[in-house]
Amino acid sequence: MFARRKSRRASTIRSCRATEDRLRAAGATHYLNAPGGRALYAAEDFRADGLTLEFLSPYDGTRTHMLHALCIESAPALAADASGWTVEPA
Repeated sequence: MFARRKSRRASTIRSCRATEDRLRAAGATHYLNAPGGRALYAAEDFRADGLTLEFLSPYDGTRTHMLHALCIESAPALAADASGWTVEPA
């Protein structure tokens, strides 16, 4: 069990490093992620690479999840949902 957990952590670190590498390659200075990514990314890692990490506020729309809303809501309803989003610092 411990080895599996350790392996998963190493995989997460590699994934985060790959994200930062792609951002630098694209010349990005900011990374805006979904709120669920707070457990994956550390702001200090991004800052060390000269990147600003931010997150969308949690989805608080008409449906339980944004994906569900994208499938069944009209464009005006989606726009109304999205207008309530804010960007939060990491």
